Amino acid sequence: MEQLQIQYHQSSICRLIKMESKAMLVISATKRHKKDLEILAEKLGYLHGERPNISGMIRAIASGELQVSVSKPTEN
Repeated sequence: MEQLQIQYHQSSICRLIKMESKAMLVISATKRHKKDLEILAEKLGYLHGERPNISGMIRAIASGELQVSVSKPTEN
């Protein structure tokens, strides 16, 4: 089974790197977006020890274990 690893970098490049039998996905995000993802991972129970696990949440989405529903934001 291949693993999906997410690493946070401050660069503006998002790339997929193939390493042996693993694929590494590097995501570029603002500090605010990273924090938002950590909050979401924690709310959904994706933790590594006591810390939010963004990678685990993304793996769950990719495998279909976590269903994602997209809706239009409401206007205020």
